[in-house]
Amino acid sequence: AGTVRLAAAAQPVLYDVNLRFDAAHGRPRQHYDAATHTLIVRSDSVRADPLSFSLRNHSVWHADAGDDSGGTTLGLGLAPGVPLDLDLSLGACETTLDLSHLSVQRLQLRTGASESTITFGTPNPIPMSSLDIVIGAADLTVHSLGNAHAAAVSVKTGVGGADLDYVFPNLGNFTT
Repeated sequence: AGTVRLAAAAQPVLYDVNLRFDAAHGRPRQHYDAATHTLIVRSDSVRADPLSFSLRNHSVWHADAGDDSGGTTLGLGLAPGVPLDLDLSLGACETTLDLSHLSVQRLQLRTGASESTITFGTPNPIPMSSLDIVIGAADLTVHSLGNAHAAAVSVKTGVGGADLDYVFPNLGNFTT
């Protein structure tokens, strides 16, 4: 539960993390291991609902953020130009992934009861091998999917629905 926002970092940094947790449920902790290129961001909580990211092998993933009763929010800025494999598993949350200006090699998104928006506002500067999305009881909107430069796109829906907006440079727009 909560809000997750991922976008290009506004400053020249590898990553920029902004967290807000309910202090009654835990305290945020973060650690970056330069040897393994791993960033861990989590809640130090007795409920054992960690919030984790890893930059190991250019990948990022998110585990259940826990209770949103205190307004749990996560903002993550990633460096433009760094090839990324994004692997996100999200529970009940509002998710905004603005992948404009990022170099995404692969994107895998799994959501539960959520409302998710993905935007490819600029052409992906590198080819994306695959874009795989699995949504449960969720709504998904993808803007400018043609800018992803994905070799393969797979979208599986459960109870929710998906609105995919394709924008192809020099070809115009169409929606399915």
